[in-house]
Amino acid sequence: MTSIGKSAQRKNINPIRMIVLAAAMMLFTAAGLWAGGNGEAASENFTIAVFIPGQIQGSPTYELLARGVQQAADEANDSMDNAEAVSVKVFEAGYNQAEWGEKLRNLTATGSYDLIVSSNPSIPDLISNIEPLFPEQKYLVMDAENSGQEYTAAVMLNQYEQAYLSGYFAGLVSAHDSLEGANSQLKVGLLAGQEYPVMNNEIQPGYIQGARDAASPELEVDIRVLGNWYDAEKARELADSMIRGGVDVILTIAGSGNQGVVSAAEAAGTYVLWYDSPGYEYAPGTVLGSSMVNIDELTREMVGRAIRRELKYGETRYVGISEAAVDYARDYDEYREFVPEDIRRRMDELIDGIADGSIQIR
Repeated sequence: MTSIGKSAQRKNINPIRMIVLAAAMMLFTAAGLWAGGNGEAASENFTIAVFIPGQIQGSPTYELLARGVQQAADEANDSMDNAEAVSVKVFEAGYNQAEWGEKLRNLTATGSYDLIVSSNPSIPDLISNIEPLFPEQKYLVMDAENSGQEYTAAVMLNQYEQAYLSGYFAGLVSAHDSLEGANSQLKVGLLAGQEYPVMNNEIQPGYIQGARDAASPELEVDIRVLGNWYDAEKARELADSMIRGGVDVILTIAGSGNQGVVSAAEAAGTYVLWYDSPGYEYAPGTVLGSSMVNIDELTREMVGRAIRRELKYGETRYVGISEAAVDYARDYDEYREFVPEDIRRRMDELIDGIADGSIQIR
């Protein structure tokens, strides 16, 4: 107090005023640190909303997304010894895509969240319509590309590579003479929940090319569209039709409809391939293979950066096999038990070759 007073007197400034100014500076500095000037302080009282365009149950992608966000929050809370410093709330928007935009806008309008996390290629376009109303809201969108939003960070998985792995495996299975569920027709299937740009431009072409590269250029691919992400009974009917038409292995990307495909394959003794996360436990021996993406790890990493105020917005990060973001679920007992050794070896060689650049698939 005395030193401040002497300094104020030398500068002809009221010492009481100097004390008030000093206190104000301390408050300002503390506020600045909380807002992001210091990584550790910035991670306090950070709120996250997870916007699920659909439902978590039955969707491997959304299960992984929610898991990754919660892991990042738990790690941050543990590091600060405060179980409530970073909070997470999950919002399921349901399967009606026409409602997603309004629901995301309403969530944003609450102004309650430092970060909104989602995963779907359509989300950036929805954000474009919302951004002018809430220009400072920050978003992290997995499995999508930033389409010009200043405060959106995006991570785009190489869906062509992922689908190619699934197709290559399907071709090897369909052409294999020791698998009881395979026939001689060289015909594989793909059941999609809906059509969308990534499905039409990346997944379908990658799957077809992979299957034909593995088996024969003459291999046929039967592609069906469920029309939604939940109708397991209709999915079963479509899968049954495909199987009766000669398909012996089906890649299913149909959300909760996947279970209908499994039911049809179990009844017919044919095979199913899972997408995004290992699905062997749903029907060991029927679910024969599964691509996998490390969305949970990627999400955990990106959300952790956001909590520490280190995440870069306004750009897209692209990842695939070379970055260990896309893989095939090989380190599982069911895979080793039911998949012939020569198929497993071919898959290892393919993935290693893509990773080190010695194999080009596109």
